[in-house]
Amino acid sequence: ALIIGDWKPDLLLLDLRMPKMNGKEFCELLRSKPELSHVKVVILTGYSEKDARKELDGQEVDAIFTKPIGIRSFVDQLRSLLA
Repeated sequence: ALIIGDWKPDLLLLDLRMPKMNGKEFCELLRSKPELSHVKVVILTGYSEKDARKELDGQEVDAIFTKPIGIRSFVDQLRSLLA
């Protein structure tokens, strides 16, 4: 179960491959909670963007970054998402 409690994140940074629950499953659960609909989801992955989108199978995410990342563009895009 997704337990956030009083924690009110603005953005979550996920990998597609995580223990117990993968990124797609986490997104599905997050998006099923109306009170968390404002949360931005950013995927950081070793997959190509095309393969990441295929793995996400239509799940809504705000950005996908493939490793290795350029830190400046990464920070700039995160700032833009949070503005």
